[in-house]
Amino acid sequence: MAIFGMCFKCVDDCRKHQVGS
Repeated sequence: MAIFGMCFKCVDDCRKHQVGS
């Protein structure tokens, strides 16, 4: 579960970074 949350957080951060860009 912890890994899933970490992966989800990474994806969210990546998406946020893309949107900001």
